[in-house]
Amino acid sequence: MMKFKNLLPLFFILLFTISCSESEDLPTDEIEALSLPVLTTNVISDISDTSAVSGGNISDAGGAEIISKGVCWSTSATPTIDDLITSDGSGVVDFISEIEELEPSTAYFIRAYASNSQGTAYGNEISFTTIEQESVVKIFNGDIVLSSQQEVDDFGAASYTQVIGNLTVQDTNTPSSIINLNPLATIVLIEGSLIIKENLLLKDITGFNALENIQGSLTIIANDNLESIDTFENIMSISENLEIYGVNKGAGLINGFGNLSSIGSNMTMQSVSGIENLMFFESLEMVNGPIFIALMENLENLDGLEKLNTLFSLRLNANNSLLSLSGLNNITNINGDLVISGNRSLENLEGLEVLTSVLNGDLNVTNNIQLKNLNGLNSLETIGGKLKLIGNDLLENLEGLNNLEITGAGNDCVLCVGSIELQSNNSLVNIDALENLSTAWNAYIIVEYNENLENLDGFQNLINIYKASGSSGIFGATLSQNSKLNNVCGLKNLYDANQGNYYLEGFGNGTILPEGEANTLLDMCE
Repeated sequence: MMKFKNLLPLFFILLFTISCSESEDLPTDEIEALSLPVLTTNVISDISDTSAVSGGNISDAGGAEIISKGVCWSTSATPTIDDLITSDGSGVVDFISEIEELEPSTAYFIRAYASNSQGTAYGNEISFTTIEQESVVKIFNGDIVLSSQQEVDDFGAASYTQVIGNLTVQDTNTPSSIINLNPLATIVLIEGSLIIKENLLLKDITGFNALENIQGSLTIIANDNLESIDTFENIMSISENLEIYGVNKGAGLINGFGNLSSIGSNMTMQSVSGIENLMFFESLEMVNGPIFIALMENLENLDGLEKLNTLFSLRLNANNSLLSLSGLNNITNINGDLVISGNRSLENLEGLEVLTSVLNGDLNVTNNIQLKNLNGLNSLETIGGKLKLIGNDLLENLEGLNNLEITGAGNDCVLCVGSIELQSNNSLVNIDALENLSTAWNAYIIVEYNENLENLDGFQNLINIYKASGSSGIFGATLSQNSKLNNVCGLKNLYDANQGNYYLEGFGNGTILPEGEANTLLDMCE
């Protein structure tokens, strides 16, 4: 019994030793902590306008099964599985991902992802940009008139990119149906004119965002309920005319034309309400024909035309809110007429400060009932045609024309003016600002119905008269209905220098001088 008791401790020691040895032999992975996968993102390949190829390489599954994997992408950095993704199976095997339905010419960010029971891990971020969309040219040959919404829809469904002819949208149906031009959004080029007219239900012109060039005219006219023009932002040139008439409902909003740089012929804006300036023409550099801006009820200035420096001709008629000619600040030459007429709020001509010449046309400033002076014309030296100042009720003097200097003779005449017409300027007191005039071509002077004009002293240096080919060479002045005009001595030097070729008729309240008495009248001058 004592022997057994002595062996009992030895038994427990042996049992503990065996137990420890068995626990050290257990597999280590049964006690490792699980973690997120580790992976890298494959380099992008096969980039097109709408697709690309990537994928991922999983180097560590994190001790758990990979239940999903793929790539995620976005146009913003650090994309996640909450953005767009591919699903490329499960397991640790490397994978390839085909990324589709991308937008052309767009920058994207991409990461590979893999998920196990512990969550989702991401590979390194890669960025890439899709290429431009390959252009598919589809041409319609001939002129086409779309006269109903169904015809617009059908033509648009053909996805033409070019029209070799004129495209006219003109609703001739009763009742009208054209309300939407968006189906025409694929057209890039029109080798003719685009005419949008007489569409009674059309409120907004949209859908021409791809259009870059019109090789004829763009005409928008007689769309009685048109409220806005929110397109044409990619047009760079119009080969012939730009004509916009009658955007006279609602706000009259124009958001297009921001890239238009040239117009091959006339530019007309008429009866477009809601427009306070012309900032939508901010890229316009050249207009090779007359500019006609009329009946623009809300137009306050011409801001937006700053890139123009030479004009063919300019007519500003009956723009009742026009306050300033700002926007014309870089115009140095006008090759034809400059007509400023019937602008009821215009007080001066500021904005034309760098204009030096109206080469082959008239300067016609008429019926601007708030016009107080001609400030803004201070750099003007040349008028190739007539100077006409008519019906400007508040115009007191001609300050602003002080540099209109007539010099030279014949073919050497650099600074020239033709006939001069001063009529119905009821506040005009003097014309002293014309005192630098010395030479005129075919000069016929008409001074009528200026009820406060007292003298003609501004003509005292006007001496040289040159005739144009085919003219009679006989020139004169008509003075009538100027009730306060009490001397004409400003014309004496002109009369004396052109004996036999100059005559004077009319005086005061319309009394016509009998033949031969003009000399007597002028002889009274010192």
